[in-house]
Amino acid sequence: MIDILQKAARNAGEVLMKYFNQGVTASYKSSHKNLVTVADLASQKIIYETIVTKMVQKGFKKDEIGFIGEENLNINGKYKFIIDPLDGTNNFASGYGYFCVSIAYAINNKTVAGVIYNPSSNILYTTELGKGSYKVSFHQKKLLKVQKKKLKDSLLAAIFNTKEIIFHDEFKIYEKIYPVIRGLRANQSTALDMCNLADNIFQIHVNGNSYIWDIAAAKLIVEESNASVTDWQGKEIKLDFNNPKKSYRFIACHSKLLHEVLKFFD
Repeated sequence: MIDILQKAARNAGEVLMKYFNQGVTASYKSSHKNLVTVADLASQKIIYETIVTKMVQKGFKKDEIGFIGEENLNINGKYKFIIDPLDGTNNFASGYGYFCVSIAYAINNKTVAGVIYNPSSNILYTTELGKGSYKVSFHQKKLLKVQKKKLKDSLLAAIFNTKEIIFHDEFKIYEKIYPVIRGLRANQSTALDMCNLADNIFQIHVNGNSYIWDIAAAKLIVEESNASVTDWQGKEIKLDFNNPKKSYRFIACHSKLLHEVLKFFD
């Protein structure tokens, strides 16, 4: 199945790069910070078409194939694909190459595989349940394993949410933890931040308002690379495939660093 995910992600990446830095027009979902572009929609369309075509070729029935997509795509099915066609839309619309395609694959509402692809750097992250996570770049495949670092040596990848009530909560956390960490970066792509955590670039990632399409693939990538994803109380996060609009607040980091990080979430 990972071959289908990779093909769909790379096809979507080609579509995105045709629009990137071409002055694509953005429209607003809820505010001037919450954007959608024609590239988001085109990316999701090619992902859907690629997956359905490849799955049917493998002998799956079309009515067994389900989807959860950020851009109003919700189809029930035993074999479900969770799609963020463009994570980091604000970056994309601003000409900043920190964006990606994220696709997870679930059977009976359990995530078993995922890919995240940054077409601007041509770097692909892949994962399968029980088989580890990998970074593929320039024909090199690297096994990802998170190493524990001390808090003072840690970079935190922060998300600044567009909803005022949420970013105030996030700011309180960042204000408390910032003095004791190496630094804070806010690149505004949860999926790529979590991949970079799996690659030991970041040690902590915090998000106060994410959705299943933001984190389904990235969560498995992080967990398969020897790290944890919990809520702000340190409890396990269980994705609700029947409620795509459910919001998640989470922390991603090495499990042995978690108890130190949680002190700042009181």
